[in-house]
Amino acid sequence: MRSPFYKAMIGFCTGSVVIALTLASCGGEEEQAVEEKSAAEAQDQHLSKRQAHMKEISQICGGIQKMLKGGTVDNIATDARRLKEIMAEVSTIPPPYDAEKYKFYAQDFQSKAYTLALTAEGGSVDTTKPAFVTLTETCGVCHYTCKYPLEL
Repeated sequence: MRSPFYKAMIGFCTGSVVIALTLASCGGEEEQAVEEKSAAEAQDQHLSKRQAHMKEISQICGGIQKMLKGGTVDNIATDARRLKEIMAEVSTIPPPYDAEKYKFYAQDFQSKAYTLALTAEGGSVDTTKPAFVTLTETCGVCHYTCKYPLEL
């Protein structure tokens, strides 16, 4: 008859081997995913430039949202025109994947930015808010459909 200590050691060793194999196999998949992501980014020469533009768009949209919450439309038309300009430039540097979808959403965004500028010139927060919401919906749809990370 074997001692309890011997049984515990066999169980410990067996468990350690199982855990080590599990961790090794999981680690390999993570490394492969990181390598695939790096390869995709390497193929996308304009990624950092698009990300910089998206950050600027995000900041401008945040400012517009603050103005609307504050009950004013004073600078929204100017900001909306700037959004349109940025997206016109961004549409010329689509990613190598989903390029057609990207161009479609970029044009849609420009159209909605123009509409936002026109409604803001009317001076009414009540008509400008829905135009802004419609514009930002395009952001979400593009990020979802074209598989872009939202953390830009």
